[in-house]
Amino acid sequence: MITIRESDYKDILPVASLIREEDLEDIRKGCGLPAVVVLSIGIARSPLCWTVFDGNSPIGVFGCLDSGIEEVGVPWFLNAPFSKKHTRNLVSLAPQYIEIMKKVFPKLQGAYNPLHLNAVRFLKWAGFTITDTPIITDQGHEFKIFHGGIQ
Repeated sequence: MITIRESDYKDILPVASLIREEDLEDIRKGCGLPAVVVLSIGIARSPLCWTVFDGNSPIGVFGCLDSGIEEVGVPWFLNAPFSKKHTRNLVSLAPQYIEIMKKVFPKLQGAYNPLHLNAVRFLKWAGFTITDTPIITDQGHEFKIFHGGIQ
């Protein structure tokens, strides 16, 4: 059984040490910073940020970054590989958290790695529009833009 609560900085190290390879690849391709730094920035810059627990163990962190553009938030999620066993639970909870994000940030958008088909599938399921609009990351890799969210 998973539980979700507001994130705390003490969640960073346990989650950073367990992040799944797909997320580490996106971090390397996106900004090149260590996972612990990315999680620290994510928690610091996300007015909405939650940690997913399996029992007492944190297995993922997700939230919505303040983009610095009025009404625009950037949803994100980093998790451990073993949290895949909780996919059904997490997916069933996603709509309520996306709606909370949209109350604070009416426009949600971000970048995705088109090679990570599970992420693309989830974004589509969650009502996001998947575009072919490219964005070149600081590390020189091409990601694509998504926007919208459950209506």
